[in-house]
Amino acid sequence: MVRNAHRFLASRGRDELEASAELYFGALGYRRRAGRPDRLVFRRGRPWGGLRSHALRACDTTVQIELSGGEDGTATVLTVTSWADLRGRIVTPTDRARLEAELRGFDRFVAGEDVSLRALVDSVRPRYRARALRRAALALLGLALGGALAWWWLR
Repeated sequence: MVRNAHRFLASRGRDELEASAELYFGALGYRRRAGRPDRLVFRRGRPWGGLRSHALRACDTTVQIELSGGEDGTATVLTVTSWADLRGRIVTPTDRARLEAELRGFDRFVAGEDVSLRALVDSVRPRYRARALRRAALALLGLALGGALAWWWLR
């Protein structure tokens, strides 16, 4: 389970923030679920989606946005939290960075900036990709050697 949280201040009304959240997270493949007036909930993917697909979008991911303040048109504090259930998938730092980039991108989207999620993720990806692949290869090599030694010992 990967959990990210981000808190920021927005100077827009609740209706405008709800519309922005539906537009932004809808473009990322999320669907809105039932929530309370002060909480928006979006979900995408399916349980055990990591076994069926290599795409992060297939994994069961929930985004919850809590709105506080802003009833009289003043600033609203948003707490955006995401949970990703990555069962059946090796969690890489790139996966974590991608989920964090979605939350940071929403902050920028609400602020009115031009948001490129791919650019946010790519800024993090090069540092971690080679290291994650090396670790996975070493783990597989260790399993193979351990299996060969066990077979040799038990035969």
